Amino acid sequence: MSASARLANVCSTFDSSQYPASLINLLDELSKDLARSQGFRVELGDADPPVWPHLRRLWTEVVSAHQLADGDDTEALKGFCLSLARFTRNLAAAVPSNQARAITYEPDIRSLLHHYTSFFALEEKSCLPVTRMLIQTLSNLVTANEQLTKQIWDQYMSLPMEEFILIRLLTVPDETTVLATLVFILNCVHPDKGQLDLLTRSKNGPRLCVSLLDQIGALFDKEESSDGGRAFEIGYTIVTRLIEEGLVPELYLQISVEDEVVTPHQTILLKLLDSYLHSSQSHGTAMPAHYRTLCDLLVSVFFALSLNAQHSIRRALGMNDEAISNPQSSFAAAAAAEPPTASPSGDSQAASLQEVDLLLPKICEALVLTTQCLVSLCLLSEEKSNTIHVASERREDRLHTTDGAASAGSLKGFVGIAVSTNGCGFIETLIETLQLFDLFLPRITFGKVAPSPVLAGGGDPSLVQGSKTPSPTRHEDILGGNVADPSPPKTLSVDPKGFLYLKRDLVRLLGILSFGSKQIQDRVRACGGIPVVLNLCVVDERNPYLREHAIFTLRNLLDGNAENQAVVDEIQPIRDWDVDGELQGRTRI
Repeated sequence: MSASARLANVCSTFDSSQYPASLINLLDELSKDLARSQGFRVELGDADPPVWPHLRRLWTEVVSAHQLADGDDTEALKGFCLSLARFTRNLAAAVPSNQARAITYEPDIRSLLHHYTSFFALEEKSCLPVTRMLIQTLSNLVTANEQLTKQIWDQYMSLPMEEFILIRLLTVPDETTVLATLVFILNCVHPDKGQLDLLTRSKNGPRLCVSLLDQIGALFDKEESSDGGRAFEIGYTIVTRLIEEGLVPELYLQISVEDEVVTPHQTILLKLLDSYLHSSQSHGTAMPAHYRTLCDLLVSVFFALSLNAQHSIRRALGMNDEAISNPQSSFAAAAAAEPPTASPSGDSQAASLQEVDLLLPKICEALVLTTQCLVSLCLLSEEKSNTIHVASERREDRLHTTDGAASAGSLKGFVGIAVSTNGCGFIETLIETLQLFDLFLPRITFGKVAPSPVLAGGGDPSLVQGSKTPSPTRHEDILGGNVADPSPPKTLSVDPKGFLYLKRDLVRLLGILSFGSKQIQDRVRACGGIPVVLNLCVVDERNPYLREHAIFTLRNLLDGNAENQAVVDEIQPIRDWDVDGELQGRTRI
């Protein structure tokens, strides 16, 4: 007897009030044969008598049974549903004619997925195998079938939220289920840009992206060979498609939250964008046209994050929150501030802080990622446009050909001349942010914390970093000298991890923007940026290679600029070093 005849014979005696072992065993036996042979899948799909009417009845009955099920027969029902889903999954795999017939079961499959992703179902581990099999079945119905993929994807992106099962599936606490869901999403958005666009422009798309980014963040540390690791790779591939099609700026705005400068989902998106820009995938033969829009977004994000961080730091340090158009104002305020009075417990640095924004580390984390993305884009732009010249060229020619005005068409030039909505220049904002963070964050050098002069509450006000009188690097701060308590001060009551690499990446971006641009060199000098860079030529364990990047930036600021060189010449060291590397008494300034 043929397989189709055997199935028809067993199904003819099927009673929805019970789930005969003969039917389950036959479905499981045929499922194994279907998995091994595509030819058998084609043969069974076209067999006579046809199997499709019987499958139609079984799916209708199993959905009705779930709606009426009580506690006595739920386990038997799960087993039957699992066998039916496995049989349908294997029958439809890679056979377009079978997919076209089986797609009529999609509403039943969606209804069952909705049931098995409910709160109560997720509490039972025995439901997970059924959930996994159902989403795999749904995926096989459309895989490699562009017509069906578009039909189902368009339908899903416009479903009412209560019927949108993909978000529910991405929250299932099972990596295999998440992997199958992400495979289904990738199969839907891969063949056609129009389908990818729905992730940003449809009713359900941005909500699905939020869940997708959540999962990518949760799966980051999974082993590559595990289902979680493979799910991460699939999720990253989906985001890569969004980047390559220029949809990230729109998505970033779509997943924003009112009155929040940055959300966790936006931070994860920035991490993935940073990873992509650092990878070889972004190094094509030509600069993608949509990178200008991406750069525009990153500049806007940089302004928003920087100005928010500046406001938080000024408030914490008790400074006036003045406009950045007067870059020396906050420095002068810091120098004029009275040193804080030590508390009986000796916690003088904690007393100097007025109010610390607990969201500041998260803002700084996003600021670091934004800065790194801008660094990658600027370097890539220079590489593609061949505006970075070899060192053997004459300095005058290099300055002439790469000046900011001449390279305004490049991404580097675009960033350098950018202005925020309130009139703040990008370079001035960058300098102000660097200055305030150098005041706010103590340096960690050789395992010791060296606080800034303002937070330490001592020293000559004229030596405060960034004061109107050009100030040299505080050598005693570098080595932790003149600090009464070498233990880490209670300067911050927030997670310090968010501040890692912040000053290093900001000064690195400044060095790239100032390379070969007399215009930017002059702007840095005009806003008091040279002392800021000098004060960053130090070792800081929170900012690996900060000293090297600051020195390189200083070199770019001085290259071919006599006015900037004169500013540095006016600065005298405040300490001498002996042959043993020890600091001696104060010398003349």
